[in-house]
Amino acid sequence: LGHLHIGGVEVFRTSTPQPSPDGIAWSVEKDVTRYSDTLRAAQPVEMLIGNVVDDTYTGVLDVKVTLTFYAGRPTAKAAATVPDRVLTLQDGNTLTTPRNSERVVAEVYATG
Repeated sequence: LGHLHIGGVEVFRTSTPQPSPDGIAWSVEKDVTRYSDTLRAAQPVEMLIGNVVDDTYTGVLDVKVTLTFYAGRPTAKAAATVPDRVLTLQDGNTLTTPRNSERVVAEVYATG
């Protein structure tokens, strides 16, 4: 299992792909517009995918993360769909929202 954190915000969770006779290559795309508040300034980035390499499991992972930014003219509709603030859970289990919050949208990643 793996994750990508930008500025402490988890923007992606994944698992390793299954091997095939042609080898292993995989690509994922995700629209990260909802994280624009987090992406406005330089942030630490952490990408972690757990991996075991031994006599049985011989695969070594080569991971590349690319963010592509597109310039555009904001519209009223687009502005309404992008949050003005991205919050993360504090201490792993609590979240404090501003008192004047009108709407809260949660993105939950569950791993068994």
